[in-house]
Amino acid sequence: KQVAAAAKQVQEGSYSVDLPQDCKEKEVYELVTSFENMAQKLEQLEKTRTELLAGVTHELKTPVTSISGLLQAVKD
Repeated sequence: KQVAAAAKQVQEGSYSVDLPQDCKEKEVYELVTSFENMAQKLEQLEKTRTELLAGVTHELKTPVTSISGLLQAVKD
């Protein structure tokens, strides 16, 4: 139940999951560990995507502003 709830949490965009590590069954322990690793990697990918998008946006604004200023100067 806790892994299913954590999966729903990740689906909604919250990647900080905290699952108990005291599982008696090896398979359940491996599932919990793998799920936490997956959530951490997804969180890192989301941060990287956000940073990349911000960088690309900034890089595109600079030339557009320069071109706009040049066009205004030519028009004047």
